[in-house]
Amino acid sequence: MNIVKSFRKLMAKRRKAMALVKASIMLQKGIEKAEKKYKTTGHRYYLIYDPNKKELVPITYDIYILRTDSYIYLRRRGKIAYPLTRRELKEKCFYYTPSKNVPDRRSTGEEQKQKTLKWQKYYSMFVYGRK
Repeated sequence: MNIVKSFRKLMAKRRKAMALVKASIMLQKGIEKAEKKYKTTGHRYYLIYDPNKKELVPITYDIYILRTDSYIYLRRRGKIAYPLTRRELKEKCFYYTPSKNVPDRRSTGEEQKQKTLKWQKYYSMFVYGRK
């Protein structure tokens, strides 16, 4: 009986560890996408989770005509439920690139650490339904 309980606990810890590893890999891939788009366009990109694609996608707040990675484009088509200001989007996202006006302004190491932990917690609760 104790062996079965300990085996279940071990498997639960293994699933949680795998979820954290997968979340970290998803975050790194999302950061690479956001940085690549930032280098091509020069606009600030915010990394948010898309539950339809089940991945992190970079979006920008700047207005683009018929650009599907624009926050305003997604908001007007009902993909984002409620309006957000740039500051709120910056707080709610899991990563953001530097601004086009101030290219030296990046997220600090401590802020990035907090956002990484927030993403890992969100991913484990959202995908696995556990804390």
